[in-house]
Amino acid sequence: MAAGLGAIALPLCHRHFAADGGAAAEGDGGGGAVADGAAGERERRAAWAHALLFHLARDPDLKGRIVVELEALTQRARASDRSKLRAIALLAELGAEPPDDASLADPESARLRSSRDLALCLGSPADVARAGDHLLDPDHGMSERELLDLFDDLIEADPGAALLLVEELLVRDEIDDTCRHELRQRRAAARQLAPAASPPRWRRRPSDALSCRAAPHRDGRRVLLVCERQPGSRPPRRRALCALVSPRGLLLDAHYAEDLTLDAVESELVAPLEREGFALASVPLDTARGFLIEAARQAVRSGHALPRPFYLGRHVLGLHDEHLEGTARAPAAVDLAALLDRAIGLVARGEPAPALPLLERYVADVPDDAEGHAQLGLCRLAMADAAAALDSLGRATWLEPEQPLHHWNAAAAAHRAGRMGACYLELEAYRQTRERDVAPGAEVRGAIAERFADEYARLAVLEHPGASPRAVASAEDTRRRGGGRSRSRRRQRG
Repeated sequence: MAAGLGAIALPLCHRHFAADGGAAAEGDGGGGAVADGAAGERERRAAWAHALLFHLARDPDLKGRIVVELEALTQRARASDRSKLRAIALLAELGAEPPDDASLADPESARLRSSRDLALCLGSPADVARAGDHLLDPDHGMSERELLDLFDDLIEADPGAALLLVEELLVRDEIDDTCRHELRQRRAAARQLAPAASPPRWRRRPSDALSCRAAPHRDGRRVLLVCERQPGSRPPRRRALCALVSPRGLLLDAHYAEDLTLDAVESELVAPLEREGFALASVPLDTARGFLIEAARQAVRSGHALPRPFYLGRHVLGLHDEHLEGTARAPAAVDLAALLDRAIGLVARGEPAPALPLLERYVADVPDDAEGHAQLGLCRLAMADAAAALDSLGRATWLEPEQPLHHWNAAAAAHRAGRMGACYLELEAYRQTRERDVAPGAEVRGAIAERFADEYARLAVLEHPGASPRAVASAEDTRRRGGGRSRSRRRQRG
């Protein structure tokens, strides 16, 4: 209908496109669920206007008018950030650049809203595959840093959606090793924050919704054609994935198409294959899945990049990363190394709060890893919880007593907690292992340890003649810890 109206439909589409559900709801005077419903309806109308404007822009005469209106919206002072972001996104889809003077009132919150909008678009495996393909499109122009920043925002806005999209990108071949390492860290963080989220997996579809056909060729090649009816499409429309496999069993090429009629499937896909000598015949769903998984797996093992249409269309058979099983890129159930790396990076950047649950998860899964306990202690120390930090660092020194930095850090936590006896004992242990301290600043640490330990020993002998400094420190720390527990019990009884 919109196409039939042409230019007449533009004002109505632009009006709904520029509406902002969030801003309008705020002005409704706190109408609760009614206001939320009205805001949601405005968002739905804006989404429809987005789709209709994109459709109308196929007309070259209308496209120019649409682009001009969108550019004006990005510069309108009273327009909301949400509507401006929507306009910038549609301009990009139409191949147009936003004006240089386009501005947002609050770029930081706008980034988070943009991430939430992206999360709302990831409603199906097909949506996730399209989003991943768009982000990795070489013509898209997104740098590695921009990609990682996007996921940092998305993890904050919707960890579950972030997990789905990170999982998608890590399956792809286009990611280099550095970016893959960074994304693995973000996947580990998203899994901790959204443990119930999981990548979309295969569900057996009714036989009338999916058809699978395959055929060998006399030269040894094989072809697979899978068609799925799009749910709710009227008249019926189909998605189709066609895969070509070499005589050696490697996935060579693929083609993926959407919005096909049954006649189009037969004329555009089946007929050309038959002319090439492929006599297609129906095969069971499980056979089709196994065939495509193995062909993709053999390609990965041979070092061949998989064709992009495979990633876009594999959801038709309900596939995600099954083809990576048994290869060097097989995903771990919980990527603990990446989880620890991510947490260490957050603490180093001065962000201990988001690192804390990651480190707690890590030491729960790897309780005998001294480095995990040490990093958890440093994180707690950065959050001014010296007592808890000392517990974690003490565990690290027990697991790895020959590591001098564990003792040094435990001494720092004890000093911060006011437990000077424990501080002396840890510094004595540091002095005994000091020759292994080769990290930068070792000389300064050694001098501080010498001065503190010598002064503590001098005072201990003066106050407790005949007792060794170690015995004094142990007794003092026992009193300190006992006093802390007594006060805690009194607070609980009170």
